Amino acid sequence: TVVRTVVVRGLPIVELIGLPLISVPEGGTYYEPGGCCTAYDGGFAQLTALQRTESSIPYKCQDSYDAITVTSRQVITDNKPRLSLMGSSPTTTLRGAAYTDAGALCTDIEQGK
Repeated sequence: TVVRTVVVRGLPIVELIGLPLISVPEGGTYYEPGGCCTAYDGGFAQLTALQRTESSIPYKCQDSYDAITVTSRQVITDNKPRLSLMGSSPTTTLRGAAYTDAGALCTDIEQGK
């Protein structure tokens, strides 16, 4: 019997291009800006858009070790002000490592901000 141990030093990194929450006016046209996927060790990684739900577009980032990171973008079609958390959700950090909050963004289509 041969036993192989694979050590994954980190998960692949998936980054959405643009904001994690996009508001589209009722009846408006939406263009998905996509995302980027990077293997933690700089090797091969693939970004896949998963089945879209009514209000989100999920993405899966998978590296050559089959380590997976998933994130999604919310797409809303009304004109209410929205509060969006920036960065990945959920966020993972190493124990003892410094953490900097990515912040939040408030958007209001009616005000153009």
